[in-house]
Amino acid sequence: MTQENSKPYIDFKFLGVRSFVELMQEAGTAYTVIDDDSIENLYREENSFLKKDLDTVVLGSAQRDEQELYFLQFGIMIAPDLGVRSFIVFIFNNRPDYSHLKITAGDIEYLVNEYLDSVQKSTVQQETLDNSKGTIN
Repeated sequence: MTQENSKPYIDFKFLGVRSFVELMQEAGTAYTVIDDDSIENLYREENSFLKKDLDTVVLGSAQRDEQELYFLQFGIMIAPDLGVRSFIVFIFNNRPDYSHLKITAGDIEYLVNEYLDSVQKSTVQQETLDNSKGTIN
């Protein structure tokens, strides 16, 4: 899933309950977590959906084919009683500044809704297909 060129990120992926950082560790991929004050500003300004005590935001970088790529991982708490988060990661060609982080965070609701719509349509299509297989004409 690649976004249009006007977005600061070049790609994004819904990861489910496994984080990008965890997946990179398992794959033995070296990465660096970047300590950036912009993350604190993001929590403060996007507090309608980002809760610092529940959600996580990680900015980092990794090498790929001798090019440094940057990632911004959001872990949104979906089951507080179980401590379960759902993760989405965004990939950047260049280190994102605060305006890029803010645009990216602002896209999450739209992307989640678009993703849920596509999952729902896929489920309905599969149920229709499954039901038609059992029909004798």
